[in-house]
Amino acid sequence: MIEPLDVIILFVFGTIIGSFLNALAFRYNTGRSMWGRSACLSCGTTLKAIHLVPLLSYLGLKGKCASCKAGISPQYPIVEMVAGVLTAFSFMETQGDTASFIVVLSFFTILLFISVYDLRHTIIPDAFVYAAALIALGASFFGYTTIDISDSVLGALVLSVPIALLWVISRGRLIGLGDAKLFFACGAFLGLVSGAAAFMLSFWIGALFGLGLLLVSSFSKRSHGVTMESEVPFGPFIVLATAVAYFGHIGLYDILAFLAL
Repeated sequence: MIEPLDVIILFVFGTIIGSFLNALAFRYNTGRSMWGRSACLSCGTTLKAIHLVPLLSYLGLKGKCASCKAGISPQYPIVEMVAGVLTAFSFMETQGDTASFIVVLSFFTILLFISVYDLRHTIIPDAFVYAAALIALGASFFGYTTIDISDSVLGALVLSVPIALLWVISRGRLIGLGDAKLFFACGAFLGLVSGAAAFMLSFWIGALFGLGLLLVSSFSKRSHGVTMESEVPFGPFIVLATAVAYFGHIGLYDILAFLAL
């Protein structure tokens, strides 16, 4: 039986993971060491340990640097919060089974990093998406997920091949090859039925977000330069759809039933 205290402890642990992911997203492929002390991006002041407590430090500092009072990106608390929720959900979903919990948490931790990195740099890092794909395929092969290896491979191919073809046909103008690779990993983790649901959900979520962004931009007094030609990273929508399909137990039949209403 899962105890509420266990969930709370794991949420706190997850926020620590989120804090590490934030640092990784800022430093990966920049030449900066992952082991250096964190510093304010505005004034360069080295941050004290009290300023690095997940969620609490941001709230205590009211979103500003303790030294120069420059605004701190809301990315920090958002990623920490999401990582905490993913950790708690992964534990509840796997009913506390240690091996399955590690597999699910590892997979979604990598996906969360990919989302953050894609949002910041509009690119999906190959090393991480390959790692996610290996975890997904390995988990199905060794029985740590509810799908078998054949369903895993089928889901990976059905989700990724159309996107790869779209990338080739459009010469990368409509979608990136990294998105096809990410769909491969997510399809391998979810299998065909849930993967197809995530595939459809990702485009719906992306379309709704794009429409909302255009509406906000059109009614805003400030011009943010958002147009139909603006580039919006698609990776986060794939990741969000994958999480919704997995933790919400949503399959293709649920999507079709919804469309039939």
